This record gives sequence, structure tokens and C-alpha cells, in this order.
Amino acid sequence: MADGTCPSCGKSANDRKDTDLTKVLVGIRSGQRLPGVCHSCGAPTTNTRRLTAASEPQGTTFTSGLGGFIARFIKPLGLIDRMERYNKTVEVSLMLPTCDQCARTLRYITPHYVDFDAHRVDLVVHVAFKKAMDENAST
Repeated sequence: MADGTCPSCGKSANDRKDTDLTKVLVGIRSGQRLPGVCHSCGAPTTNTRRLTAASEPQGTTFTSGLGGFIARFIKPLGLIDRMERYNKTVEVSLMLPTCDQCARTLRYITPHYVDFDAHRVDLVVHVAFKKAMDENAST
């Protein structure tokens, strides 16, 4: 906003206390060419680490209502439900550049947001990684 407050949380956008200024939010699409820079620390690397996110449907057309009750007793109908779930599952996968040091210390790579429709993952990364991504995009 004009007065420097965040419209979402109401805090001052100029207050940098307890923030890591070496990190930024970036959107990465599945299949996008990524630079040879560690996403976490910004060091040069050729190693990668997989990030996978999947969206499974909560309900299927078959198991809604009476179909779910009947599927519990008749095994082939349960198979139809599992196949429908499998066909509706959307998965986004990225191979993120990660150096050896960060690969040992990071247990999980946690995305900030996943847009399954656009096959995009929003991730907090090192500014050097973002800068290298921007340079890749301009060439």
C-alpha cells in the first residue's frame, strides 16, 4: 500500500527485522531450464534434487453417495474408484539444482505454493539462483 503496510497482514513492508535478505520468492514451471546454481545457497553446482507435489482428488464420481457404500463390499468397484483417482491425480515435478552441502542439510524442499493447473511451483530461493534464472531467460 502507499503507506508501506502489507494489505494482507497489516505489518510494515519496510520492517526488515527477522528477514533473510538473501532469499526471494520465485515461480518455477515444470520442465523449465534451471541454472547450475544451488537454489538454497547460491553456490555453483551440477547436482540436482527432485521436488514432487501431487494433487489427489478428495472424492470421485463413483464413490459419492451410495456408490461408496457399495464399493466397500464389492472389490471390483473399489478398483474402479482407485483407477478414477489415479487418472485425476495431477503431479508437478522439478529437478532443482542443489549443492552437496545443502543436499546433506536440507531434509525437505518445501514449496511456498503449488499451482497444479499451470504446473508451477512457487519456492523461496537464494537471490543468486533467481539472478541466474533471469539471465537464462534473457538469453
